Amino acid sequence: RLRDAERAYEAVLRRWPQSLPAHIGLGNLAYTRGNYAQAVTHLRTATHLHPSSVSARHNLAIAERAAKSASAPSRHPRTKTKVR
Repeated sequence: RLRDAERAYEAVLRRWPQSLPAHIGLGNLAYTRGNYAQAVTHLRTATHLHPSSVSARHNLAIAERAAKSASAPSRHPRTKTKVR
């Protein structure tokens, strides 16, 4: 199902390259898969294209924190924050 959603978002972006829901959706999918760097990339694009989007900025902050935590040595178990 995630792959189907990814294909759908990619199809939307081919037609409407500035689609906020598609950029956020791809970022959220990457986050869900644990690919935090890719999530950051998609969500940075979303915030660049739509700087007033609270959802894009919120999800970007979460993805950046997860990416930073994933690259740092861990002393405590990570708790995954839910994106919206």
